[in-house]
Amino acid sequence: MAQCLAIGWGIDLAMENGFGSCEVESDCLGVVQKLQKEETTLSKEE
Repeated sequence: MAQCLAIGWGIDLAMENGFGSCEVESDCLGVVQKLQKEETTLSKEE
């Protein structure tokens, strides 16, 4: 989660707001899962 927040919001902003926001975490989880699916799809095409 911390990695995703750092990417999505910038490290400073994430640290300032803390890592406890459910809304941000669930959005983040969706983004991470989407990226993993895209990576899997790309791997299969190679």
